[in-house]
Amino acid sequence: MASLTPRFALTGDAELDDAFPSQPRLLDEVAVAAIDDTRLMLVGGLGAPVVGRRFGALDVLAFLRQLDGTRTVEELCADHLAGAYERKRLLCWLQQHGLLEQPAAPTPAALDAHTGAFLAKVMNQTRIHQRRSDAAAAFLRPVSMLGSGRFRRELSLALRGCGLNVVDCMPGAPPCHMTIAVLDGTTGLDKQVARLQAAGAAVLLVSVRALSLDVGPLLANRGCCTTACYRAAAGAVDDACQAATLPLWAGIVCNALVLLNSGSTPFSLLNNFIRYQLDNGHLGCSTHPVARLHALGDAPHAIAAVDRPASLQRLERHSRAAVPPRRMIGVKSYEQHYAPKNILAAKQFPLPHGDAGKVISMASASPPQRLLLQLVTRAFGYWSDAAGNRRRICPSGGNLGAAECMVVWRDQSRRRTRLMRYVPVVDWLEPLAEASLDGAGQAEYAIVCLANTEKIRQKYGDFGLSLGLLDSGFGAAFLQAAALAAGHALTPTCQPFEAPWLRDIVEHRRHYYNFAWRADLPCVSAAPIEWDRFDRLLRQRSAARDCSELDLAVPDIAALLRQSRPRPGDRAAAALMSSLHPILVIERAGVCVTYQWADEGNLLPCPGSTLSRDGPDQELLSQRNLSQAAGRLFMLADLSRVLHTHGPAGHDQLLVLIGQWIGSFWLAIESRRLRGCPAGAAVESDLLTHLPPSCAHLFNLFAFTFGNAPETTQ
Repeated sequence: MASLTPRFALTGDAELDDAFPSQPRLLDEVAVAAIDDTRLMLVGGLGAPVVGRRFGALDVLAFLRQLDGTRTVEELCADHLAGAYERKRLLCWLQQHGLLEQPAAPTPAALDAHTGAFLAKVMNQTRIHQRRSDAAAAFLRPVSMLGSGRFRRELSLALRGCGLNVVDCMPGAPPCHMTIAVLDGTTGLDKQVARLQAAGAAVLLVSVRALSLDVGPLLANRGCCTTACYRAAAGAVDDACQAATLPLWAGIVCNALVLLNSGSTPFSLLNNFIRYQLDNGHLGCSTHPVARLHALGDAPHAIAAVDRPASLQRLERHSRAAVPPRRMIGVKSYEQHYAPKNILAAKQFPLPHGDAGKVISMASASPPQRLLLQLVTRAFGYWSDAAGNRRRICPSGGNLGAAECMVVWRDQSRRRTRLMRYVPVVDWLEPLAEASLDGAGQAEYAIVCLANTEKIRQKYGDFGLSLGLLDSGFGAAFLQAAALAAGHALTPTCQPFEAPWLRDIVEHRRHYYNFAWRADLPCVSAAPIEWDRFDRLLRQRSAARDCSELDLAVPDIAALLRQSRPRPGDRAAAALMSSLHPILVIERAGVCVTYQWADEGNLLPCPGSTLSRDGPDQELLSQRNLSQAAGRLFMLADLSRVLHTHGPAGHDQLLVLIGQWIGSFWLAIESRRLRGCPAGAAVESDLLTHLPPSCAHLFNLFAFTFGNAPETTQ
């Protein structure tokens, strides 16, 4: 499908627009029912959404009649047409509800009409199919089976009854796209699964007990959990299913396989499994993470043992957030980023709550306080564009502004220590709490960063716990850069407060906030500061998703990374930095070259790497900007060893340091007129598979792309 031109971009996101049917057609199954004079119901899709008869000035019913697959998006939404904006909005709404498809050849005859209709209805949830014939062709791919017990035989019959092409997994035969491994005690089954997994085949584990069924995890390549990881998480398995439950369990697995094999499933089973449990006639369902506790194959570095429950939960969190390759699952929830609730959350700004007569503002501030406000504004504040829209200065996951700023003011004249809150909308510091002066000999002002984890979890779930700390690291980088522009050195530290009352305030709000770092403001002079050059750099910074060219040599990239690398003052933080193993992938003229970070601060060719351009058997990244970017930086870390030696607090600090490093690097490349964009959807399993075996135990904690600024069309 040809990409939409920028003029006809429906959402403003190139990845979303590329996945949109170029000649949209309303599904044949959809019927339009009139509820009353003002509303219509579209029946026959996955749901029955209701829409008004008019979208602004647009007649909805008349527009639906035009969606017959003969007109392009450009023809349907041309600017000269009446209601062009409303036409785009309605098309996006129809796609969101799974009611559009791309015209194609008839569905293969081997697929019954009911299954073909079902696949068409779920195509909106996948990023690899636009036509039901494409989904049907994927559905008909052979599925192999492992196991020899009773349930394996029952499941094989049920899958064939659903129209799936089921074959036996024969030794030495090329692996199928999908293999089902029924864990029923068959001799040598785990070894067979390991061989398939090492060959890059997708293996879905299925296990049954007397009153429960586990579906998953889906095993991919080297960077996924293994059967040993699953057994450690799920406990003993057997083939003790009762005759009465066989049809129920087989039906549940069949449903999962229909979705998985066609690339239409709305859920990920990578490092996760779903447990179905019968209890007094009631069927319950729960999802469980599977931590990567064992590396696939004989890696030189084994995954370190995690001996604390809190540390195991951290491993589970990162394992659960793994993104499956497109060829295995093909799913991305496009609407997640653009859901109305998330758009609204991005526009919510902290509002003032304190007494305006007691705040510190630029009008009432002393010279040190003015510098303090100038610094925190450039790390945690907002600017308004020509249209009056507020824009966060510092990048933030989902544009949610999870990193928030507090200030500890040790007021020597009044012998009081005050906790102040920075309110970026009004650009002032308002008082929250105070106590008798403490911390003799310490700096008068300490800038404190807290991660608003509750806010970011509303969109990203448990991954938001990590993302909030990464955002806080970006704030540290921007604060350091602002201080350097003002002629001062400032070093953030993750060490907690010494004062018990300050520590208690943060700890009592730990369900909502997570302490990230603090930094003492040095004594400053009253000399004015020239901010114009630094502010121009901040204003030009933007997240660019289409950086397919890069005019920067690898030695220069290495120099910028050395310049940007955090230099923590304490030994523990320095040890955490040594646990990082950055990997850089540079693509030029269709050729990918992989480099690894050396201890002396150089980028050296990575021996044994087989990374190349994305292809059918190698989809390193789930997001389009990652798969096409000229520069791709992966922050790999020995997370298990970090948790084993430093515990959860070390993990939090490592995330802050990664954010600080990438934030500083982003500003450095911006000064070279390059652009960058964070990315959270790297396919860790494919990445680690194409790196040397010594990397099999690592976890990808963050990814960042960069390159030349995209050319803009006039």
